[in-house]
Amino acid sequence: MKIPLRIRALLIWNKIFYSKPKADSLVKISSGGKGVKSVLFLLPSEKKLAQVVSHFIKKSLNQDTIDVKFIVHENALYHYHAILKSDTITFSDTDLNWFGMLDFDKIIKKFSDFNYNALVDLNRSIEQPLSLLCMRLDIPIKVGFSSPISNYLYTVVIDFSENSFLEDNYITIEKILGLDQ
Repeated sequence: MKIPLRIRALLIWNKIFYSKPKADSLVKISSGGKGVKSVLFLLPSEKKLAQVVSHFIKKSLNQDTIDVKFIVHENALYHYHAILKSDTITFSDTDLNWFGMLDFDKIIKKFSDFNYNALVDLNRSIEQPLSLLCMRLDIPIKVGFSSPISNYLYTVVIDFSENSFLEDNYITIEKILGLDQ
């Protein structure tokens, strides 16, 4: 899969102007541990994928010990009925700049008062402007699906196979973060 020119330009721009040294903050996750305490989910806006993802996030919402927030495009919000409006950060096309990158300062103001242990990007397309937000956030664990740019965005990359069930990938994410308890 080729990386589109627009995405390449955005990656280079972020690397030059916004690269920071890697954070030394650690989050311990083990079989005897409790897992993460706060998760930020980046939700896809495609209808087919949103139906499966909404089932996955319902399980995360049922856990009282985990603080969960979601970022989703405002046009796709109706796909996610189980999410409370107070737990959702929305963006619109007006929040995108000329290159298609999210206006980071506008978005970060909406959830800057919260410290996240993990970020889970549930988008599988590299054309999503939301995925590039991962480069600018200071979160120790960033989980996302394999793509040509995933090494720049995530600390944990999940390979997905077209031959397997999509739900298996989400079960893997739950196990990695300790959400399956």
